[in-house]
Amino acid sequence: VHTLLGDSYLPVVANLKVLSLGLLPIGLVRIGIAVAMVRLEQRKAVVMAAGGAIAFVALAAVLVPESGSRGASIAAALAVGVTAALAYALFGLRPTLGAARFWRLTACGLFAFAVLELPWAAGPLTGLAALGLFAALLFGSGVVRTAELRRLAGAIVT
Repeated sequence: VHTLLGDSYLPVVANLKVLSLGLLPIGLVRIGIAVAMVRLEQRKAVVMAAGGAIAFVALAAVLVPESGSRGASIAAALAVGVTAALAYALFGLRPTLGAARFWRLTACGLFAFAVLELPWAAGPLTGLAALGLFAALLFGSGVVRTAELRRLAGAIVT
């Protein structure tokens, strides 16, 4: 962090690590919102968002007095997870996620994230290693296929 962002970010490194855990479930929330729009199920989307907000307020009320800003970060990350679980349940996302290879993508992301947490190299090297691992896992697990990339490249070029 010191090398890439400067010393002013050092006090919030722990918070940023916790908040980064919320990035994976945000994808699930976004899929839920898209499904709600297509199906015209805005009320379910409101229930999903309200559930996440209530979870955040409740978790923050418990965690912030004890842990301060780190508690707020934990509450935010967990609330995003609650919102994602609600999206999954309310919109029946299992078939959609299967078609999108979501669980394999999530596993690839978690493995790459784990590399970021290893203290084996300097920040930029760790980031590059995680990015390389993520790309390799995407292809190795079949989340991304070379034929799909060729079709995409062909659509862009033409």
